[in-house]
Amino acid sequence: MTADDGNSKASRKHSWVRLWKDLPTDPKFRVIAKRAGRPLSEVVAVFVLMMTSADDDGALDWHHDDAAAALDLEPEHVESIHAAMQGKVLDANNLTGWRKRQPKREDCSTERVREHRKRRETQCNADETQRNAPEKRREEERREEKKYTPVHSEQVAAPAKADGRTKIFDELKSAYNGTTEAMLAFIDETMGGNSRPNAEQWLASTTSAHGSSAVAQAFAAMAEKRAAGEIIARPLPLWSSIAAGMKAGHAPKRQPAWAAEQEARRKAAREAVFGTGGTA
Repeated sequence: MTADDGNSKASRKHSWVRLWKDLPTDPKFRVIAKRAGRPLSEVVAVFVLMMTSADDDGALDWHHDDAAAALDLEPEHVESIHAAMQGKVLDANNLTGWRKRQPKREDCSTERVREHRKRRETQCNADETQRNAPEKRREEERREEKKYTPVHSEQVAAPAKADGRTKIFDELKSAYNGTTEAMLAFIDETMGGNSRPNAEQWLASTTSAHGSSAVAQAFAAMAEKRAAGEIIARPLPLWSSIAAGMKAGHAPKRQPAWAAEQEARRKAAREAVFGTGGTA
């Protein structure tokens, strides 16, 4: 080979080569190591040196002494490995799988960069969405709370008219006529006073659940119980329960006349001893 031929071959060498993932565990290198009587690591090192020394066609300008010096091996060991590679990865001084493993094309770095940027952008968008998700959920929860938050006693319902009456009150007035104020006063008293907006809401929701007729009858039944001196621990739940029974067609049981009279006598006796509203 002339000097010009050597320079020509050197000028045609790749500045880099492709390395496939299964190279270190490829079974044929174990076969070569067994043939040569050398460790697998030396076989792989010699082959990688061959790949980086080959020209564009996979041809080698190979010298055992130079390879041994480059890899800090003995020349005879390199020679035995070179011989064991024949028929496996070498044909004389030509790498047999070169055309398959090192196709004559340049990898498109522009396309790789574009794909890399696209992946990063997608990941960034996903991360941003993930970060925004809790805040979005909190906003949805706040909207739901606004829908169902009741009016507290210290809040004032928005008046529907110049006289200060609310729309709820007008609807209740239409349903109950003259008993509306008595009902609301009783509910407000039961709630502890100063609870007119909540009283209106309770009566409106109970009316919606059981109907105005059942609620009115239940209120009348409650009035009878109070007139008879019956002590009611939880008036509003009882009122709602009686209204539900009225709606289902079950009228509340009335006290017999003698029982009402007996209770009235007991009440009179208590008042005589303890005064009006007193208890034993």
